[in-house]
Amino acid sequence: MCIFLPMKLRETTSCLNCEHLTQRVATLEDKLLQAMERIAKVEEENARLQQQLAAARKDSSTSSKPPSSDIVKPKKPLPKGGQKRKKGGQPGHEQHLRSPFPPEAVNHFEPHTLDCCPDCGGTLVLSRHEPEVLQQVEITDTPTVVTEHQGVAYWCPHCRKVHYAPMPEMVVKAGLFGPRLTALVAFMKGVCHASFSTIRKFLRDVLVQFCMAHLIRDVKFLLTLPGREVQAYGPRLRDALRDLFGVIHRREKMTATGFQKALEAAREQVMKAATTRVPDAKHARNLAKRFRENGEAYFRFITTPGIGPTNNLAEQAIHFVVIDRHITQGTRSEKGRRWCERIWTVIATCAQQGRAVFQFLLDSVQAHLCGTPPPSLLPSGS
Repeated sequence: MCIFLPMKLRETTSCLNCEHLTQRVATLEDKLLQAMERIAKVEEENARLQQQLAAARKDSSTSSKPPSSDIVKPKKPLPKGGQKRKKGGQPGHEQHLRSPFPPEAVNHFEPHTLDCCPDCGGTLVLSRHEPEVLQQVEITDTPTVVTEHQGVAYWCPHCRKVHYAPMPEMVVKAGLFGPRLTALVAFMKGVCHASFSTIRKFLRDVLVQFCMAHLIRDVKFLLTLPGREVQAYGPRLRDALRDLFGVIHRREKMTATGFQKALEAAREQVMKAATTRVPDAKHARNLAKRFRENGEAYFRFITTPGIGPTNNLAEQAIHFVVIDRHITQGTRSEKGRRWCERIWTVIATCAQQGRAVFQFLLDSVQAHLCGTPPPSLLPSGS
């Protein structure tokens, strides 16, 4: 019996260890399964976040998104040496200049001469050296040409009818705008992303307003001519034009219907002053003829009421700022921010005062170039 007892003890001990190990393995397997489930969820979440991050990092170079949508762009790495390169031409690089216009493309040559030597005051002789050249591009006072197509009327004594000569199909199909002006509007709308209201302002203030400004200068010229009848005709027409623009400047204080009626009445007074009691003088007759033939063209745009009044003038005044910021993505320099704040002030102030922005900018540029006082944004009488 002493021989078999140890064997029974070893078997009992071995079975107890097996049971303990079996339970331990089962517990570890459960924990492993739970850990694997958590890892699978984490990997799934990680894959989802990676996809979101990749979608957020899409720009115009990795997708079909337009470049204007690249609001935040990564900074470019610094060049060798760790110093940021200055803007503009770089030392050692070939200079790039705009190619000058060829002689056949120049409409007018304006030579500037010297009367004497600027250093010693001595007499000068012409040199064989080529002159210094600065080419300048400008738009004319009247960049538009108004053409009235007329189908001549003929009487047929056999048919007892009036027949009108047909107009070219291209003219009838084009309507108010000719091919070039139609293409310009399409370019501004499609390429420059201009709204229809912006295009209307451009046509009214830049193209048509030039014609009106030229007309006003002609009226002012009449005031300088001699003759009692001419001196009465000129002020009469000038005062009628002043009344017309006075109505336009009071637009914000009037209802839409009242504004339209006042415009029509002022336009009729201008036409009456221009075409009745015309003096027998060349300039007066020519001016009256222009009003008879092109009167509707002169007033077609300026007598068309614009956007109706709003009860939120402040929001309307800064709306174009939001549009500009969305399209251009802002500026990168202090000078750019100064330019934006000033041009935005001009746009908003001119809109409130009923003034043409382009004309104000033109007057400002001319004043800057001539060294004369610039125009004021303050209302007249302030």
